[in-house]
Amino acid sequence: MNDLIDRLRQTFPIDAVLTAAANLPFDDFFSDDCLLAIKHNDQDLEPDHSYPVRLVVPRPYAWKSAKWVRSIEFINRDVPGYWERFEHGGYHMRGDPWAEERFRARGGD
Repeated sequence: MNDLIDRLRQTFPIDAVLTAAANLPFDDFFSDDCLLAIKHNDQDLEPDHSYPVRLVVPRPYAWKSAKWVRSIEFINRDVPGYWERFEHGGYHMRGDPWAEERFRARGGD
């Protein structure tokens, strides 16, 4: 995995990762505790519970874990995912609970 990360970073100016539901920093996506799950308790995920793939991002407190992942896009700047867009809640781009980052301020991150 580290070889893939190094090659991606050498080839493209990647700073963030975007799924249809969430954005997150590149380093969080490739952290050792982040995973793409296709099973739960040795059973395939069901449609009501994230089939075909669920992104599990433990930090900060699983805020950026996304259900029903169908695509992953590597981008050169952090942009709002579905829930970070103001029309869908305007949640904070990072969401650090200890810094009280729940919602984005209008006109900024």
